[in-house]
Amino acid sequence: MKACWLTNPTITNTNRDDISLKNVVVCLARGGHPERAEEWLQIVRSKNKQDTDGSLSTIIPPLYAEIISAYEKKKKFRKALRLLNDMREDNINFYEIKVIDDVFKRLVGVWNKI
Repeated sequence: MKACWLTNPTITNTNRDDISLKNVVVCLARGGHPERAEEWLQIVRSKNKQDTDGSLSTIIPPLYAEIISAYEKKKKFRKALRLLNDMREDNINFYEIKVIDDVFKRLVGVWNKI
């Protein structure tokens, strides 16, 4: 496994455990193991439910994006689409611009019905 998880300058205002969990997910996804990354994402999500200061809520959307990208690279589009749908159902934004995010979520919802 690459040492990609040793540092990540994009994470701020979180404790060391949260950064480590985030880095494990990113490293697994980038290393071609999206299924394992998704298992670790569930750990991060469960910690987020216990989070009182909201610091983890900024970490979760990029983790979804990393795993979705890894699934796409492996041509596992249904799994990527399932994660996109999970994001939509949990009201997690994929895009920072609300209008684009809303349109995208509607498209994912329609696609899942097909």
